[in-house]
Amino acid sequence: MKAKTRNFYIIGDLVLLALIPFGIIAVRRYSYTTTPRFAIIQDMDRMPYLKPQRRSPVFADDRGMRPHIAGTMAQQD
Repeated sequence: MKAKTRNFYIIGDLVLLALIPFGIIAVRRYSYTTTPRFAIIQDMDRMPYLKPQRRSPVFADDRGMRPHIAGTMAQQD
């Protein structure tokens, strides 16, 4: 086998090996799963919340819902 032909096959193999991670990413990106995705920055994904109409030790009056502010009105944009 000539050196040029051998080099061509080696380069071709390296290119195919370099494309494998991108193929795996493409397949995993559009696949469906029941497990949640991994998030590096959690933001509000796992934030604790208060259930309305239930007691909460967070506030002094033990209410989870806050009363409306007197003299204000809800507006819809």
